[in-house]
Amino acid sequence: MDIPLIQSVGVVVFNGNNILLVEHGKEATHLTGVYGLPSGKIEPGEEAIDAAVRELREETGLVTTSSDLIPLPKVYRATIEQKDGVKVFDWHVFVCKKYSGNLRETDETKPFWISVDELITLTLLPNVQEAITESRNL
Repeated sequence: MDIPLIQSVGVVVFNGNNILLVEHGKEATHLTGVYGLPSGKIEPGEEAIDAAVRELREETGLVTTSSDLIPLPKVYRATIEQKDGVKVFDWHVFVCKKYSGNLRETDETKPFWISVDELITLTLLPNVQEAITESRNL
């Protein structure tokens, strides 16, 4: 059986030596207790950069604009087990250079800041560590 390829976006946000992550909760499609960048699916007809702006706001409460996002040159691919089965994602990642607003939880995600050095203590979704590392070079 072929697994459909899902186009998705992620956003890397730094605050000094801290990185913004989200913890996936009971209502999320990702497995409960895994961590990732603010991310989500690209809607039909939506540009990847516009999806990144939307997903950052929806998952964290932070607001940015497309002019404040820099795309990473690589598209990451991963096969990820979710609550409703295994899916394959192409993940277009953007680095957020400017944002406003305050963090807020949703039914699906709990955003928080964590030191880059503490990332190794968490169960991260595939490609998160690599995207963060590549983002630090921009």
